Amino acid sequence: MALTGYGMLAASSILLLATVIPVLVDHHGIPPSPGPEGTFAWFMQYYGTESLSIIAASVLAMVGGRFLGVAQKATPSIIPADDRALLEPLVRDANKEAIAQYVILSSLRGFTGTFQKVGFSGLPLATVGLTLLFCGLSFFKPEFIEFAKLTLGAFIGSFVQRGMEGGKLPSINWDQ
Repeated sequence: MALTGYGMLAASSILLLATVIPVLVDHHGIPPSPGPEGTFAWFMQYYGTESLSIIAASVLAMVGGRFLGVAQKATPSIIPADDRALLEPLVRDANKEAIAQYVILSSLRGFTGTFQKVGFSGLPLATVGLTLLFCGLSFFKPEFIEFAKLTLGAFIGSFVQRGMEGGKLPSINWDQ
């Protein structure tokens, strides 16, 4: 199983290299703009082989990864052996607060862990990402600036709501 998974990942890599290297080496210039036949037909005429090759390489990589997962070569241990002795008494005693703190601390890795360390994650992080994406796209099509404004408003709203749930914003007492 693992050998099949590694073979599929290798085939995926070779297929991607065989697709990308000729594109980087051969510069055919900019193709003409789409004609009356439509954008999809134009795209398939000029980039069809490369796009189908990338799709095939992606499918090979996903299936190869699944084979490795089944063979338990790529799946990480859910609870590392070093932490098992620490967690067993917490689970036995049903100490929810300590378990929650362990989950938070163990998730401080990778891209989202970096932002979790500074207290900036979840919906605010996603909306900032979308805002930046739409700002970048607005350089190519000015209509995307409206989407950037919309997601910026969503970011501000989610950030304010998060502050209200955490008790950081002062509440107004209308009875006085």
